[in-house]
Amino acid sequence: MESEFENQPLTSDGVVAPYQPLVDELAEVNKKMRAYDLQGDRLVEKLRKLQKNYYDDMKIIDENYKGYDGEIFPWRSGAEHMRGKYAFWDVQTTHLNLSGPILEQVAIRKHGAGNEKQIKVIDGICQRLMALDEMYHKLYLRRRQIQTELGKQSIAYTD
Repeated sequence: MESEFENQPLTSDGVVAPYQPLVDELAEVNKKMRAYDLQGDRLVEKLRKLQKNYYDDMKIIDENYKGYDGEIFPWRSGAEHMRGKYAFWDVQTTHLNLSGPILEQVAIRKHGAGNEKQIKVIDGICQRLMALDEMYHKLYLRRRQIQTELGKQSIAYTD
């Protein structure tokens, strides 16, 4: 009579581990999440370097930005002619574990020395950051599913 666990991998102490595929998937998900965090940090660093080069024209708003009471950013102005002078992005990197502050907005004046080229560069960086943030969130949700399933299987396995 064959056991249903006969071809299953064994743990280091010789116990059958039917949930090993989930453990492997969890390790892969964690690896990808760390990679996304690193990519996010690199992209934010690129934005900060751009801001140093365009310090008069570019602004990065993050969770640490204090500003002053009632501050209205020009790109959020009620006046269309003011809004039209800026390219801006609502980045909202709320899921990535960035080493620095969480990004919220990036803006650059449309007209200035070299700003037209930089708008395309910044747009690419911001779009990639937002895509990374979304992919990270999906991995986070998958990790929670795996952890829940592992918890159920380990309880069932120990019964």
